[in-house]
Amino acid sequence: MHKLIWALVVIALCGLVRVGPSHAQQGGQPLRPDVVNTGTINNAGEVDTWLYDGTGTALVRLTLTATSAELQPYLQVLDYNGGIIASTTGNPAQADVRLPATGTYRVLVSGNENTTGGYELTLEVLSEPARQPLPTVVGTSTMIAPSPTPNGTQPPTFIPAGPQQGQQIEVGQIVEGLLNSGRWDVWEFVGSMGQQVTIRLRSGDFDPYLELYGPSDDRVALFSDDDSGRGRNATLYAMTLPEAGTYRIFARSYENKGAGAYRLSLEPDTGFAPSQANSQSIAYNQLIDGQLVDEETIYYFAGQAEDTISVLLTSRDFDAFVEIRDSNGVLLEENDDDGRRGSKNSAIINYQLPADGTYFLVAAAYSFSSQGGFTLELLNTAPERTHEGEISVGQTVTARLLPEAKAEWHFWGETGQVVSVAALAANPNEGFDLYLELVSPSGSLASDDDGGYQRNPALTDFRLREYGLYTVRVSEYRATIGGYYHLALADGRVYFAPDGTPSVYLPFDVDNSASVIDALDDTEHRYQVWTVTVPAGELLTASLQVGNGGSGILQDFFIQILGLDWEPLVESVTGELYTENMASTTDLLVLVNYQGHDVQPYQLQLATALTPPITAEPRPIFGTLFVDKAVSGTLPVGERHLWQFTAPAAGTYRISIVKANADDSYDPYLYILNAESQVMAEDDDSGGGRNPQITVELQADEVIQVQVASFADRTTGDYELTVEVTD
Repeated sequence: MHKLIWALVVIALCGLVRVGPSHAQQGGQPLRPDVVNTGTINNAGEVDTWLYDGTGTALVRLTLTATSAELQPYLQVLDYNGGIIASTTGNPAQADVRLPATGTYRVLVSGNENTTGGYELTLEVLSEPARQPLPTVVGTSTMIAPSPTPNGTQPPTFIPAGPQQGQQIEVGQIVEGLLNSGRWDVWEFVGSMGQQVTIRLRSGDFDPYLELYGPSDDRVALFSDDDSGRGRNATLYAMTLPEAGTYRIFARSYENKGAGAYRLSLEPDTGFAPSQANSQSIAYNQLIDGQLVDEETIYYFAGQAEDTISVLLTSRDFDAFVEIRDSNGVLLEENDDDGRRGSKNSAIINYQLPADGTYFLVAAAYSFSSQGGFTLELLNTAPERTHEGEISVGQTVTARLLPEAKAEWHFWGETGQVVSVAALAANPNEGFDLYLELVSPSGSLASDDDGGYQRNPALTDFRLREYGLYTVRVSEYRATIGGYYHLALADGRVYFAPDGTPSVYLPFDVDNSASVIDALDDTEHRYQVWTVTVPAGELLTASLQVGNGGSGILQDFFIQILGLDWEPLVESVTGELYTENMASTTDLLVLVNYQGHDVQPYQLQLATALTPPITAEPRPIFGTLFVDKAVSGTLPVGERHLWQFTAPAAGTYRISIVKANADDSYDPYLYILNAESQVMAEDDDSGGGRNPQITVELQADEVIQVQVASFADRTTGDYELTVEVTD
């Protein structure tokens, strides 16, 4: 994007102020500099409003003088958001104010202690910003308020009768302004017949709306737009002007409800053309880490006709938006969302370049004011491209899956050999949904898998049926964007951590306990998976301690106990697992994830015990629950509240706890007990965040007890408890 010098221009203040009806409709009288303005406070508590359009950083002096002995003057100055930036009393009441921004200011005049009488109000401009060469003009919201828009209709495309003189803007210029709610700004430029222009209105504060009126009709807009720009921004792209004369741009918010800062550009032809001088180079198959600090960051590369390219823009800080433009700046392709579930990344896949030449990639955000880090990747790709390689038993390889492509890895296997293979996304935040196939030497599909932990597929404990060269195919299940992945192949029954590290079987001692000391770090070894076998009917408990010599703390560790299908069963708080009523009849996986920095030793302690079903201690009933009637309470540390509920009819009921206090330390926990006080179900976080939620099937008149607790009975806080009937 064209790099312009952003600066303020001195605008003749009397030229900005519209007299009479325009200010009256805005709720005040115009305040002219260096003019004695007079008024009268007729009734106790009455307030007179004066409007002044000022330029940011200007220093002004306001003087309020009583002309009758009864009035005790009281003066206030408000900014465009209604915030008080100055107030004073006395006779005269005088205030020197440095205006924080360009906009319309309100000067309020009243009588202190309900006094009344006449007054004189004057305003002097003590200093103004200096004029700069080739400036960026800053506008103010001084136009007539438009008619209200009925609900459910588009904003009006007409303007009030009479001339609507605007501020000047030239082709090739960018201006900034502040828009007040219910108002609009008008900008004028002289155009010629057949001239092509692009107009963009962008704001991070409101939903922009653009209208362009021609020289011959000041009632009906030639063009209008709401959301053709990125995000909610408005763009009138490559419009051909039908006649010569003065055109007016109306810059406002959708339905005239928004307010705040905006940026308006009047650009030649299809917009400001990027250049190599204001962009950075990028090559095919290069990945660049960048920072978005302005509206956009631009990269250029040399391409040839019929080159097939893919562009991927990812960010954890903002909703990514990517564009491909030709050497003249003409938009060729754009993308906001890459199609993956929950993703805010953008991708343009297998786009074929139309000609030889220089092309530009624009890295931007969906929201105009967003900033942060991003990764941009430019790939020279072709559909159905397949990567082939070799992998050995006991090896983990890392590779990139190209868009709309498959990867094939080959290994030699023996008849009867047992192997485990897993494909794992290198970045779990990308939503990379992998699909894994194992093809036998004869070419038939031996096995396949799609799901697993964080959508990572795995074939565990698979017995090979013939001798020969096997093929492992890795692809993406739905979206065809690709990404970096780990592929792990192991001998025997092995599970894999999210980074491709194979699990380690951990046996229990004769006292039904197990302990191991290991270390994790913040580079490639963030995970470890332990496989344990819990005897039928017994419960597993686990805890973790931080070893000496490390730089981490207990809170840097996150532990999960998972089933063999990688379904999480229990999660840790500060490195400890609360496993009340968790039984298993098969193997379990214990996943340890280090989230700190540097290297940290730890000690994992596990134990099993034969424990009968837990029967809760009798507790007094705290209250009675009814369907769709929320109740609330405050839970002290170490205590539980017991509520009783009688099902009015047979059906499915959803019981939820939502923590109601701002203190983030409270972690609610929910138990459902039957009439004999035996635990039927329990939950920690199924309701989202730290809120628990349980769905139960009940018969008519069945009585249950709902127990409100905190996780491990460690925290306190306010809660809201509800019971709902589900479909």
